[in-house]
Amino acid sequence: MKCNCLKVILKSKLALPMLAVVGLLMLVVLFKTRPPVNHQSTEMTPIAVTFIETAPRVIRPELVGHGFIEPTQKVVALAEVSAKVVRVSPYLKQGSLVNQGEVLVELDPADYHLALTQAKAERAIAAANLREIDTTAENLTQRDALIQENIAVAQRELKRKRTLSERGAQSDSQVDSERQKLIQLRQQQAILENEIATLPARRHVLEAKHALAETKVTQAQRDLDRTRIVMPFTGRLTAVHTDRFQYVPAGQRLFEASGIDQMEVKAQFPIAKLKPFLKLLFEDHGTGVDLTDAGQFGPLLSQLGLESTIQVPGFSESVWRGQIVNLGESLDPQSHTLSITLTVDQPYRFLSPGKKPPLLAGMPVIATLVGSPVEAVVLPRHALHAGALLTADKQGRLSRVPATASLTMQDWALFTPGHIPDGTRVITSDVQPALDGLPLSLTPDRLEATPTMLAQSAGVGQ
Repeated sequence: MKCNCLKVILKSKLALPMLAVVGLLMLVVLFKTRPPVNHQSTEMTPIAVTFIETAPRVIRPELVGHGFIEPTQKVVALAEVSAKVVRVSPYLKQGSLVNQGEVLVELDPADYHLALTQAKAERAIAAANLREIDTTAENLTQRDALIQENIAVAQRELKRKRTLSERGAQSDSQVDSERQKLIQLRQQQAILENEIATLPARRHVLEAKHALAETKVTQAQRDLDRTRIVMPFTGRLTAVHTDRFQYVPAGQRLFEASGIDQMEVKAQFPIAKLKPFLKLLFEDHGTGVDLTDAGQFGPLLSQLGLESTIQVPGFSESVWRGQIVNLGESLDPQSHTLSITLTVDQPYRFLSPGKKPPLLAGMPVIATLVGSPVEAVVLPRHALHAGALLTADKQGRLSRVPATASLTMQDWALFTPGHIPDGTRVITSDVQPALDGLPLSLTPDRLEATPTMLAQSAGVGQ
């Protein structure tokens, strides 16, 4: 009977609302009768970190680039005359160090000795012709003086006979004969004067022939000297293309050499770092820079205090002082770098085996540009996180300070004074997670500066 009543109630339209009301009443009763929740306060454990307290310091900014050593002096020795090789120096081997003036190759000089002898003979003939025309000019001058005296005598004689003819003491035929003699003498004088007048032109021709003969002697002597090929400078032979008893025509390669007194490196510097580096140096320069005058490049480097060093990787003592020669003419579109040419003098001196090797062609090196001293805040590069520094506030809690480095170099970042307030405690540890307000346990960082940094801060190395 009870079951039937329950079924009737459930099948009625009021069953669902009644059940919802009953459930809601049960939830209200449970919420009112639950026990109270006890809250316990907890504190976060401070994270141990190291820090550096900022302060400006004087430092010489650096910029590092890379390049390969190349000799400044190079030569490809060519045969300037054609002949057979009759002698070669024992130093004519690839890789040999050769002193300046060493005779490396001698060509057969026989033909050039003959040519020189013939040229000297032609010069002697030309000189003799000049002496002969000088003698001829002297003789003609003497003959001209004699003819002038004879003409004067003939004129007086003609005048005397004319006077006698007018008195009837001399026949007309004798007067005519005397006049004919005078005419012949004047004809001889005209011929002689014409010959004297041609002497300067003849002498010019002979002088030109003598100059030509002198040139042939000089050329023959030069060709003879060219049979001995010497080392133009102290250096190393990089290639050898000839040997004894080989016939070499003019223009054939004999050997190639490079100097050892000076080396150069075209170091590539990333333009993204070169720009802030130069900006930092030019801040105190004031006026603009004019590089149209090549003579102003050296003084400009002196004004900026810009210097350079070159180091061989893996050899800490292999450091050379470089000299900045010029800037590259264009940017490398692939690597976005600008080349700067540096030279090193005497790279084969003061060597130490295993510690300071010589600078050889093709050797990779690290080139460093060192600027004039500037005042900056110097921090470890790893302390900069995505354009911000992690700092500790006065309560010892973590905070972020936006910061942009003026220049990054190796493991260091430089900031302009005033960009970061003095005495700011910059965290140098790796904090994870870096949440603002995180409590910190602070310990001063005993981070050691590199020898270069110490030298710069002390003002040495200039």
